[in-house]
Amino acid sequence: MNIKRSLVKNEGVAIRHGQWKFYDPSTGMINKIQTYTMGKLETGKSGPASDSTKVASKTMVKPKEVQDYEKKNAGKKKIKVRDGATN
Repeated sequence: MNIKRSLVKNEGVAIRHGQWKFYDPSTGMINKIQTYTMGKLETGKSGPASDSTKVASKTMVKPKEVQDYEKKNAGKKKIKVRDGATN
C-alpha cells in the first residue's frame, strides 16, 4: 500500500486536489472520476485524461414502487408532492 502525502496551501481560493467524482444528475450514477494534484489533472498511463477517467455507465434499475408511481402519474402536468414548502 502506497501512501502519498502532500501539503496543499490554500490561499483563499478553491483548488482541486485528490479524487473528483462527477455524477449524472438525472440518474445519480458516476459519469467520470478524475484525480487532481495541486489543481492539475493527473493523466493515466493508458492515454489522455479524458479517456482514462471515464467510468462505464451501468443501467440503473428503479424499484417497483418508483415505476408504479411514474406509471400512475405519467399523463399529469402537475403532481402534488410534499416537499416541506410553507407556501
